[in-house]
Amino acid sequence: MKYAILLNTFCCWMVAFMGVTISHQISRTKHIYTDLYLGWFWNVAAMLWFTSGLRLLFLLFGFLNIDLILFYIIQVFVAVHFFPLLGYVGMRLFNNHRRTKILQYINVPLLIFFVVFVFVDGISDREVTEWASDYTLSDRAFGFFIPVFLICFCGVLIDIVRTVFKVLYRKTKLVPEYFAASIALLIYGVTGFFDAKGIIVNWGILVVRGSYMVAALATYLGYIWMPESIRLSNDKSVDDKAHE
Repeated sequence: MKYAILLNTFCCWMVAFMGVTISHQISRTKHIYTDLYLGWFWNVAAMLWFTSGLRLLFLLFGFLNIDLILFYIIQVFVAVHFFPLLGYVGMRLFNNHRRTKILQYINVPLLIFFVVFVFVDGISDREVTEWASDYTLSDRAFGFFIPVFLICFCGVLIDIVRTVFKVLYRKTKLVPEYFAASIALLIYGVTGFFDAKGIIVNWGILVVRGSYMVAALATYLGYIWMPESIRLSNDKSVDDKAHE
């Protein structure tokens, strides 16, 4: 149990480290809303995964009450990091900040109700394994989470399909950072959904953590490999619409 939890903790903190690294890289290279939202998302994700690793250490030493408290704090981070994610999705779909803000604020009540019912209903089940402690949220809390998740999931999927169509049939220049970021968010979202449902347990948790790391790495590589000439060209072409 000891080594399994420590390995799980290491994976969580690696995702946190990569999240901070991505945010720093974005802040150095890009300054439009799409990138700011993406950087904010990974910043909050880094706090989420750092807390997840910390929670595992308290579990290792038998502090189950602190483990549970940190679990509740993590759910707050889950809700918070959907706000910038909605911002990224909105900017990719609409390329208009006003419409993006409408999308965000329409979903804020759902995120608030999700957090409220996480605390009001508490957990419906707890299972402690050699890898982690798994808590199950109430159906009511999860019900407010699902619509926001589906909006983000479908939005990212539409962005990917639209990007592929434009590149293949309209010969539009590919923006590698956004394409990589959207692919990464798709991986992150699908993995996170099954992780939240508690479907993947025991050694499968390592596969889950590995998927999160792949998502973070794909985003980072998309930004550091982008030629400066393409970056400047893209900035010039979208900057006016992005700041409306």
